[in-house]
Amino acid sequence: MQKITLIDLGEIVISHPFFSLINFLYQIKTHHKITEKDSAYQNIKEACFKNFRQFESEENISNAFEQAYILRPIFDALAHYRLIEACDKAELTTFYGTGKLCSQLKELITFCNEKNWEV
Repeated sequence: MQKITLIDLGEIVISHPFFSLINFLYQIKTHHKITEKDSAYQNIKEACFKNFRQFESEENISNAFEQAYILRPIFDALAHYRLIEACDKAELTTFYGTGKLCSQLKELITFCNEKNWEV
């Protein structure tokens, strides 16, 4: 049996839980080659949604998730910026390079272009 193991919760912060869920889903897509159509992806997403159904309609939950998904690149860029400000910038840049922040912003621009939104 294949298992998905969560190793690092370092980027989880006090925010709406959908940001954590989206980050987790992004990580399993990246590291385990799971797609949004796979049952594992859908099961994890639905397990989180289950806790919200007693408070909100399915439509509101889906809309909130979609909005958080849209905002994820901004959320990630701000989290990365916060990390840069909290640590020694030179050491962090040496360790991570500048590619992560750039890729997050490029992802946001690509997403906006796909939606035909002005950037």
